[in-house]
Amino acid sequence: IFGRPNVGKSTLFNQLTGERTAVVRDEPGVTRDVHFGVSDWRGVTFNIFDTAGVSAGGDKAWSHEIREKALEAVKKADKIIFVLDGKFGLNPEDKDLAQYIKRLDIPVLAVVNKLDQLDRFDLGLSEFYGLGFTHLIPASFEHKLSLDTILDWIVEGQEMNFGPEEEDFRIRIAVVGKPNAGKSTLVNSILGEERVVVSPEAGTTIDSIEVPFERNGQEYTLIDTAGLRRKAKRMDQVEHVSAFKSEQSVEKANILLLLIDGLVGPTVQDARIVEMALEHHRAVILVVNKIDLAEKSVARFRETTRSKIKETFHYYEDIPIAFVSAKTGKGVDKLFELTELIWKRLNKRISTQASSQLQRQRH
Repeated sequence: IFGRPNVGKSTLFNQLTGERTAVVRDEPGVTRDVHFGVSDWRGVTFNIFDTAGVSAGGDKAWSHEIREKALEAVKKADKIIFVLDGKFGLNPEDKDLAQYIKRLDIPVLAVVNKLDQLDRFDLGLSEFYGLGFTHLIPASFEHKLSLDTILDWIVEGQEMNFGPEEEDFRIRIAVVGKPNAGKSTLVNSILGEERVVVSPEAGTTIDSIEVPFERNGQEYTLIDTAGLRRKAKRMDQVEHVSAFKSEQSVEKANILLLLIDGLVGPTVQDARIVEMALEHHRAVILVVNKIDLAEKSVARFRETTRSKIKETFHYYEDIPIAFVSAKTGKGVDKLFELTELIWKRLNKRISTQASSQLQRQRH
């Protein structure tokens, strides 16, 4: 799904995937990363991704990086849904983007969104015919108009591949923590490529980004969440929505990686995040980041940090701890060894006899 900012791409993504994964707000630039989702139609299962809105630039440090990620991501697609804004009308940037995707030689469906009145479809489409696309349709994502037509185009020419549901052995990991702790940097380090936007500016990640990947034969879904501040410090409505979606990600994950800035140490807010995880019965690994800097500047860093962790998380005895440098990748292999160990413990079956003994001990 490709186009300028604020044309309705995330609304379409949510409609196609059947989930409110992407944050939707009438404000350009809310989507800053690539969202991955899975959908199915007429017996065909397909992957779909929502790119950030592509514009000429902006005054934020990460604007150029967002643009480049979207332009690179669309090259990997088998089909492109090019979203245009029928309410705003044709924009010079639409023409530039149209020329860009035409050069890719990938099938394109141009969709003019925000045309809510059926009797004005022809009028709403008229100025967009000049872009020269073979497939051009009117739509209103908000009212689900033309959604079936879009889905039909996506699966056209594809063989049915939708079979019975298989048991899901994928480990879902959510990376959580305060803003600017290094979550997106850790995600990119794990994936081995820059999938999500990284910036020294706190609050760069707004959505919860889900990325499937495989490591040592094990399938994972990695969820990079927005930073969780205390409610009193949340700056605007978008940040409140982001925090809510981060909390939703906690519910959807099997294991949480709570990232802590090694130079700052554990805080009261980190303790609240652990409490939230325990309320949802989720396993937690405490990931102490920036050890490349901390070990140089803090004497007996690991010993001191373990002592602070024990004090802060006194209600959680033996909380698993991993020391990493998200920037250099140091400690990431050991982090995954710990993750796999905890996953095995979570899925360990207890015999009936042992279960009965546990019940007697509790009573």
